[in-house]
Amino acid sequence: TPEFEALSYVWGDPQNTRPIKLNGQPFQVTENLEAALRRLRHDDRVRIMWIDAICINQRNPREQEHQIGLMRNIFEGCSQCIVWLGEEDNETEKALETL
Repeated sequence: TPEFEALSYVWGDPQNTRPIKLNGQPFQVTENLEAALRRLRHDDRVRIMWIDAICINQRNPREQEHQIGLMRNIFEGCSQCIVWLGEEDNETEKALETL
């Protein structure tokens, strides 16, 4: 298995999607995931990420159930776990100061 990063993120409204290219093919993801991918991409190198909405067939409940059982191993086996809560807004700085 190649080294990979895992993305933990807020899905957002599943009705609000945006297209991305996945292996050269169009693929719909939530607006929040599209924003995360846009912000986290590297311009100068490939980034291998495990993202549940992409790596798990969301239309197959059996696969979802199986993959959920593997998620602990996935997150323990990644080189880095990235947490994406969404785009910065007016409350972001206040929230970080509170933390």
